[in-house]
Amino acid sequence: MAQLTNTPGRSFSTPDRVRVVALVTIAIIAIAGFGAWFASDQLVRDTDRVAESTGEVLILTQQTNASVAEADVSARAVHLAGPDGDPAQRRVYEQALERAGLGLERIARVLGDDDESHNAVAQTLTALARYSGQIEQARAASITGSADAAAVIDSASGLVSNEVLPQMAVVTARAQSRFDEEVASSWFVYGIVALLCAAITVLIGHMWLSKRFRRLLNVPLALSALVLIGLIAFVTLRYSAQQEALDVAQSDAYASIATSDQVQQAAYEFQSGLLTDAPSTSAVDAGAALSAGELSDGRITDLANGAQATEAGLLFDAIRLSDSPGERAASSAVLTRWKRHLESSSSLQQARASGDSDRAIDLARGPVASTFNGFNTAVEAALLDNREQFVASVGDAADALRWLRLSIVAAAVIAAGLAWLGFSLRIREYR
Repeated sequence: MAQLTNTPGRSFSTPDRVRVVALVTIAIIAIAGFGAWFASDQLVRDTDRVAESTGEVLILTQQTNASVAEADVSARAVHLAGPDGDPAQRRVYEQALERAGLGLERIARVLGDDDESHNAVAQTLTALARYSGQIEQARAASITGSADAAAVIDSASGLVSNEVLPQMAVVTARAQSRFDEEVASSWFVYGIVALLCAAITVLIGHMWLSKRFRRLLNVPLALSALVLIGLIAFVTLRYSAQQEALDVAQSDAYASIATSDQVQQAAYEFQSGLLTDAPSTSAVDAGAALSAGELSDGRITDLANGAQATEAGLLFDAIRLSDSPGERAASSAVLTRWKRHLESSSSLQQARASGDSDRAIDLARGPVASTFNGFNTAVEAALLDNREQFVASVGDAADALRWLRLSIVAAAVIAAGLAWLGFSLRIREYR
């Protein structure tokens, strides 16, 4: 092989040029590695926020809404029972109100830096304190036979409708906005661009050396480029796995959770309408929102076995969102429980329409309360499955990125070392 020598009289020799190109290449690999690490770190942080904060808030707000609505329905059932009250429903009211307060405290702990949501939680706690005070006032009025009891409990329910639930809607909306942003994080693109620039730089350096030294292949440089290309493929695969898991969490699990929350809210509206002293059309409207048309045992069985749900209503929306036999069975069980509750509710409405207040109270405290509790239990069971799926999917998204940052650092160091070795081989030929 012909030995290359420096050209006399030139201050910037070929080895110097190689060293400069080598240093520039190493610097670009280092910068790209840091940029990709930073981008992946932001992606991991976004995913962790979904798991530890945003996703938790979304679930907790719905649980809290359900607890508040359950407390209000139970308080009305106690009032409807008259001066003697209903000890069982009183316990349900107290437990639901306690769960609501605990839920709000947990939301405040995981909210993070969101002043507007923190303010909404604070206002909700204040409204709940006023609500519980009015419920106690209504209970005292009911015991003494005061005619003001109904007006006071209506005022308390107004606090739930006009203050508590709207403030919780603010928290939910802001969490949903953050969730959408964190799921659609674009940091991945920046990391890929940085690594691609580094790989292209290495390939250009390889071509420059091949042309200058008339060598077709520089093995270390070629390996350096392959390491960077392999890293790009690895990052892309990890990002795809993360996005797939988050898509399951968002479009499957959370969509079902949100629908179940709407089911609960409509059911509580229906039940609250049944238990008012002067029932309004709210119960009818809420019942229509849940299911339109007649429910039959045969149709429910068909839906549980995989038949397509074509009926209108939130309960049928829940079946349409079911993506497994277990979820379809749980959603169909909710339909069955709702059908039973409608039947007992019809008996209550007939008793009240005929003026038989004693029978109406007995029905409200007995079959109506029992079938509603059964329905609510079925909804909670379906919700539990969907919440577990949501948490598991978000966990899978975080696991997909677990080794990403370390892999980027290791691959960048290896690529830089191989690149330096490749250039060094040519520099040594001048010694």
